[in-house]
Amino acid sequence: MTGLRLLWVLAIAGLVLFHQAIGGTNESLTMQYQNAPLVIDVTVDSEMRIHFGESVELGVPQELVSKLDVSSVQGTVYLTAMEAFSRQRVLVKRLKNGRFVLLDVSASTRKSMHQNIVIQLDQEGGNTPTTREPTPVEITRFAAQQLLAPRRLLVRDKSIRSASTKFDFDTVYLSDQLNGKYLSSWRTKHLFAIAYSLENVSDDILNLTPDAVRGDWNTVSFLATQLHPENQGNSTTVMILVGATSRDLAPFR
Repeated sequence: MTGLRLLWVLAIAGLVLFHQAIGGTNESLTMQYQNAPLVIDVTVDSEMRIHFGESVELGVPQELVSKLDVSSVQGTVYLTAMEAFSRQRVLVKRLKNGRFVLLDVSASTRKSMHQNIVIQLDQEGGNTPTTREPTPVEITRFAAQQLLAPRRLLVRDKSIRSASTKFDFDTVYLSDQLNGKYLSSWRTKHLFAIAYSLENVSDDILNLTPDAVRGDWNTVSFLATQLHPENQGNSTTVMILVGATSRDLAPFR
């Protein structure tokens, strides 16, 4: 796995996820607008881009005029906070139908994980959410829930289904100190996910890294990144890979 990687921590049993950034930018966060205000946290002196996919205009409270620089170009809103401020309501008007999107915006010096936000809007004249492809992060979260969460808490997602594809562990992770076992796999229309259990079979402490993973994967994630020696406890973990068909590995069936 090559390219710049960012370290992410998901709120699922401590799952650590390495994301391969594209062009050195942050992963976009997709938010579905369902007639409830969306919370937007802006980092001071850092531009945030919010993509609506259609022409919009903004209504900004008077008290934010001197604190928040706002512009809108071809369906994208650009926000830059000059100083920190508490949560304020910003109105976004959709020009094609006059409907409003409500944003609750605040600013602080804390660095935001996302500088690009994609807002999914409902279909014209209806309330049905737009169908979209889950992101690699969302697929990873789904896979982790399927493997780790109690059955009564499992959530179904019609866009993610089980797959029968298997890769031998030795073709995926380069290490003679790990024993890997296939657990399960899933796929969407364009992406594929596969999970393995990993066990340290050496006498050394192992630090797992995405650099040892073969194939062009969008994300590589581990339940734990450090494994203790065999039979000493904490010697096992789970690895989840998400990506498209990789020509470095066997083709998907």
